[in-house]
Amino acid sequence: MTRITNASASTTVHVKLNRLHPAPENVRRTGAEEGLDELAASIRAHGLLQNLNVRREVGPRGGWTGRYFVVAGGRRLAALQRLA
Repeated sequence: MTRITNASASTTVHVKLNRLHPAPENVRRTGAEEGLDELAASIRAHGLLQNLNVRREVGPRGGWTGRYFVVAGGRRLAALQRLA
């Protein structure tokens, strides 16, 4: 489980890693792979020190799909996925 903080509501929730997806509007275009092994090693050694900021994915009918988009922390998400 990954601890997630919702910045707008100041709520922390625990979310399974398979429910987290990079936000399409906030994906790095270059250098996304650089340093991920080092970041993953740091997370393995020290834990996740900074929460991911997410928003719920809303479906076409306005309901929650059960997925979250990571709007801040995409590299941390990628590193966590490498560790899974």
